[in-house]
Amino acid sequence: MYSYWKNNQLKIAPWIFLAPGIFMFSLYVIFPIFQSINLSFYQWDGLGAKTYIGAENYIELLDDEYFIVSLKNNVIWLVLYLLAVPAGLFAALKCIQLGIKPIIYERGKKVRDRRRDLAAINKNGVVNTESNYCFGEGGAGTYSDGKLYTRSKKKGSIPEILNLLVHHGAENDILID
Repeated sequence: MYSYWKNNQLKIAPWIFLAPGIFMFSLYVIFPIFQSINLSFYQWDGLGAKTYIGAENYIELLDDEYFIVSLKNNVIWLVLYLLAVPAGLFAALKCIQLGIKPIIYERGKKVRDRRRDLAAINKNGVVNTESNYCFGEGGAGTYSDGKLYTRSKKKGSIPEILNLLVHHGAENDILID
């Protein structure tokens, strides 16, 4: 098992990270769609007992002049809106697996200069709109979610993290003592 994981880690690991999102998407989006389709074969007011009527609801819809317009609009909404997030995640995963590097747009100052702006926020309540906890080198995660900068006494292995970043395309310059 260990050798299988070692040989396929870069292919399997992203799917492990995607699994919770896929599960939640299925639970709260896909499953209700199938529930709605199932309910369409019943006559039900939402409170009493359901009565199976088969395709009668669909036959009634064929006589409704607005049904085709409504159906078309809902299909467009489903394709463009509901599937946009998972399609984007899968496209990003595939790009990374193919070795296509993302383009990162930075906004704000470098981390060292940004610290002065953060001190001004904390001490004086003065906010620089271009350099604060949200904007600057590394984005919001630099200071808020404990990536490389953390006040926690339980720090991870920073050299290990830096080596991993270099392995995935970062400059060797980040490997420092």
